[in-house]
Amino acid sequence: MVPEGKIPNSKGLTLKHIEERERITQVSSPNMLSFFPPSEEQNGSSILILPSGGYHHLTYNLGGIQLAKWFNTQGITAFVLLYRLPTSPDLIISENEAYTRYPTCFKIN
Repeated sequence: MVPEGKIPNSKGLTLKHIEERERITQVSSPNMLSFFPPSEEQNGSSILILPSGGYHHLTYNLGGIQLAKWFNTQGITAFVLLYRLPTSPDLIISENEAYTRYPTCFKIN
């Protein structure tokens, strides 16, 4: 992933985390939340969830956390990515693309 505070090709802006009504409109530091089902229920599958919001905001609870918990009931490990949005004044799209490769380094037993 991207080292803390090292946004590729950044303009050097300091971003503030903006969240209201369970919607994030600006992400200061990307984060990945992990949700694992109980070990006896794991089926070896995983999924990367990018919360919805029309690339304007992240509906992280309904479109991320709740969805991940549902996948856990099916034995699937879920990762929820809280990614920077294109409305961010300092976004580089390649940064978000890098995160989609991250879960492939995990082997779920």
